[in-house]
Amino acid sequence: LKHPLLKRRLERLAGVSLDHPGLVERLSALAFLHDLGKANSGFYAKCLTPPEYQLLRLGRKFGHVGEVGGLLFGNLDLAAATLPVEALLSWGTAMTPLLIASISHHGVPVTKYNNLASIWRPIRGYDPAEGLRELGDALPRWFPEAFEADVPELPTAPAFQHGFAGLVQLADWLGSHRDFFPYTEETDGNDRFDAAQAMAKRAIETVGLDVSVARKTLTASAPRFDEAFPGLPQPRDFQAAMAEPDLGRLTVLEAETGSGKTEAALWRFKHLFETKAVDGLYFALPTRVAASAMYDRVKATARRLFGAEAPPVLRAVPGYAAVDEAEITAILPDFTVLWTDDPKEQEAHRRWAAENPKRFLAAPIAVGTIDQALLSVLRTKQAHLRAFALTRSLLIVDEVHASDVYMTALLRRLLSWHLRTGGHALLMSATLGGEVRADLLSATSEKQDRPDLSAAMATPYPALSAPGALRGFAQEREKAVRVELLPIMDLPEAIARLALDAAEAGARVLVVRNTVDGAVSVLKALEAVSETGNDLLFRCCGLVTLHHGRFAREDRILLDRAVETEFGKTAERLGGLILAGTQTLEQSLDLDADLLITDLCPADVLLQRIGRLHRHSRPRPSGFEKAKALVLAPPEGLTTCLERPLHGLGPLRDGRGVYPNVIATEATRRFLMAEP
Repeated sequence: LKHPLLKRRLERLAGVSLDHPGLVERLSALAFLHDLGKANSGFYAKCLTPPEYQLLRLGRKFGHVGEVGGLLFGNLDLAAATLPVEALLSWGTAMTPLLIASISHHGVPVTKYNNLASIWRPIRGYDPAEGLRELGDALPRWFPEAFEADVPELPTAPAFQHGFAGLVQLADWLGSHRDFFPYTEETDGNDRFDAAQAMAKRAIETVGLDVSVARKTLTASAPRFDEAFPGLPQPRDFQAAMAEPDLGRLTVLEAETGSGKTEAALWRFKHLFETKAVDGLYFALPTRVAASAMYDRVKATARRLFGAEAPPVLRAVPGYAAVDEAEITAILPDFTVLWTDDPKEQEAHRRWAAENPKRFLAAPIAVGTIDQALLSVLRTKQAHLRAFALTRSLLIVDEVHASDVYMTALLRRLLSWHLRTGGHALLMSATLGGEVRADLLSATSEKQDRPDLSAAMATPYPALSAPGALRGFAQEREKAVRVELLPIMDLPEAIARLALDAAEAGARVLVVRNTVDGAVSVLKALEAVSETGNDLLFRCCGLVTLHHGRFAREDRILLDRAVETEFGKTAERLGGLILAGTQTLEQSLDLDADLLITDLCPADVLLQRIGRLHRHSRPRPSGFEKAKALVLAPPEGLTTCLERPLHGLGPLRDGRGVYPNVIATEATRRFLMAEP
């Protein structure tokens, strides 16, 4: 509560100042009581042997969270006799919900457990009253100012209760770390409180919640744009705009793929971090593949910005977590984590946030999937922890699409909470529609001014939007793309022949299918019809293969590197080459193709795929000087997709699917026919 940025975030939720030391001590006292449930007899019995436990006839094993209901709602006389209940009740009407928020530190709210009053009675060798009385005696001794008369009442806002619950959960995760808070014996003689204060300070500094050293380093070095991003001597106009102090807490950046949105976003983080507006960064992407590709770029930029004092950079992907150069190899039952290296104590503690997905958002810099952030606004365990930990960071959401209605609704809810706390967010897209832009920008208000079609078409591009503001930028590069609609979606041999003819003419060809089965069928056809020993087919580690999201983690890492080596900006090999895959090729990988062959899909997704076509300025083979996309469509139109999905087009029985909105896809098909 003494941390400046966290304090500001809580004050916004509370609607009042938290400067009064007595108010801070009252909140700390409520946090101190978070584990009072461990005083119950059932919890004590956990240390007994099975025969001893059976003699107690407790019926089942007990915990320490829900069981508090048996004390507060079924045994209040015991609480009043051992805890300063009368003084606590004088703290105002918010005391009870805040205490319950504290007790619910494992992520599930406490409810009434009247039938558990029996576990608060003495059993053989143990009396719960003794444990409760020890807590009650420590409260006024450790938090004396909390019990003074002139302290303001606790904040009553429900949003504050939500934030307070998240802060207690974060503190509980740190406080349960045995390396930071080693066990002490009662015979040590010293009051635990003084030692705990020093332990807590060290823990906060080590795991990256205190970033003051990194901020001083960044401010002192004052890196220029070209130092942060070698090879880019001057920022583009929209990149330079990211350093403007009055840009606002929510911005939407729209520009074509490959135009430098990532550099703009990281430059925005540099400015906000420098000015103490944020203490961290969460870079959210739609897929594990995209997050893994972005992770290396963010890690390299962090080192250029902060040098030796760079905060740890986390790859926040469950099952694939990594910090800097080290990856997790195993998580053991006692929460011990094994890494690919053997970190020393200080370095191991810097990786604390990586050791459990629930803690990912507490990292100073993390790159992960969007679901980690969206879980903070769904009714899930530890949602409070995720939500409050995220408030310290700049939330960057990349690849925001207009056609994903479900994700848009959740993202709007996430932005509403994040901005209410004073957080900052940057949304990036190459393909955002006017209605979705307006919807997301109005996340903090009920009013939604949706543009009509003419207004949406008149919106500049590239553009930087904020609530009530829109700024366009000069288009530094234009790309005209010829689109040809081909009704051969069901004919992998015909698709393979098109790709092979182009590759034999020297073109680098991307074949993007909507499903893994579709991509596999094309690769099989390519292997069957190729007469050149498969020399024109993409290989990884010497094997002909394709790119999609179902490979094992180790293989995906190898695939991503191989794809960017063969199709990236600095591709070493020239000449014809064919790479088949799925949507994983359209997100975050820096690819450049001479010809795109793609399944029909909604317009915003199609534009994203076209972003991989003629992405960089380089010589093109004869016949491919102009960008061209071959779009594969069903031979009989999309009517049958209303009844059963075809190559990812159309809804499944439960309404879900790859691209379930047949109307949007049909509108795209008709547009391509009218405007090739």
